[in-house]
Amino acid sequence: MSAPQSPAADDIQTLFRYTRWANARMLDAMQAAEAVPVRAVELLSHLLRVQDVWFGRVEGTAHADLALWVDEDLAACAERAGTSVAR
Repeated sequence: MSAPQSPAADDIQTLFRYTRWANARMLDAMQAAEAVPVRAVELLSHLLRVQDVWFGRVEGTAHADLALWVDEDLAACAERAGTSVAR
């Protein structure tokens, strides 16, 4: 039996689950849309990259040097979000 987690650890896990849920909803909506504004994809890409940096800091992995504003398409965003969920 593992030791109970602190309330802060529980809060962080809840935030990670919410973030993954919200990313999935956003991607589903954008992939289902007939047209997606370029700016929406740019912002989603940025958010996913910033999220990777923070996850890397929490996990102690090397994501601090990740470029935050990169011209990615929706497929690349979906791949990044999928990789993030796999953590």
